[in-house]
Amino acid sequence: MMLILPRRADMPSRLSLWLQAGGAALLTLLLLAAIFFSQSRGPWLGLGVGLFVFISLLLWRSQSHAKVHNAFKLKRGLQIAFGVWMLVAVAGIAFIIAFNVSDDPMFKPLRNMPYIGRLGSLLDATEGTGRVRYLIWNGDEYAGGARELIVADPLHTVVGWGPESMFVAFNPFYPPTLVEVESRGASPDRSHNAFLDEIVTKGVLGLISYLFLIFSYAALSWRLMRHSHEWPWQVFFIACFSAVIGHIFEGVTGIPIVATLTMLWVTMAMTVVGGMLTGHALLPSPLLGERGRG
Repeated sequence: MMLILPRRADMPSRLSLWLQAGGAALLTLLLLAAIFFSQSRGPWLGLGVGLFVFISLLLWRSQSHAKVHNAFKLKRGLQIAFGVWMLVAVAGIAFIIAFNVSDDPMFKPLRNMPYIGRLGSLLDATEGTGRVRYLIWNGDEYAGGARELIVADPLHTVVGWGPESMFVAFNPFYPPTLVEVESRGASPDRSHNAFLDEIVTKGVLGLISYLFLIFSYAALSWRLMRHSHEWPWQVFFIACFSAVIGHIFEGVTGIPIVATLTMLWVTMAMTVVGGMLTGHALLPSPLLGERGRG
């Protein structure tokens, strides 16, 4: 549809661009505030990984952009900024690891602080939501949870138990210990892990197709980032790729829902359309009147 929609006849005014930028910045702040106050560590993880990928790729590609324009001083400054950013990222990762595994007394006050303390229990499988996830994934001494559900029947291992079927299929593999941390009447309908959900509902074939989609998108994004000569398009492709990577990492401990899955598919579609508009990805279409390239 977007190929036949009317296009803007002239360039938008400076005021229009400022208003769009202000509106986008306001929405971004609202989203960041919602993620922060939710205290949900999955979105925090996805946001952190997405920002790391975005800033890293942006600094990396900006060096190539500066080289093309013979801006050697700018390139040198960007190289320094990239190195500093890597050091900051490594230090942040090291702090998170130490925060979760170290018994040093300096971390005890931090673990009791609102919001920040949640980052100190990412690996805690003894209580709370960490315990719930561990039991759903691995079960207990009485039942094997999702792990046993996946291998219980060879046919279902290959093709899965069907969409939206975990609520029923999981019952024979429900670990009794789970009632200590969740409601007795609750039966998991999701694994709290996107990859486990794929193999439970769609089997090995579904997981392979999901991984194929991810790696195909990554390959397309990499090609578009490297071959697009216009800087705004490079930033656009980097932003789309970072959003998808953030979604994938959030799904490691979370549940893909309609809102996040819509964002995933729309972002992937935007990347493909962007590749078509820049001439680096063409699809067979009567509207284009030519045979497409992959």
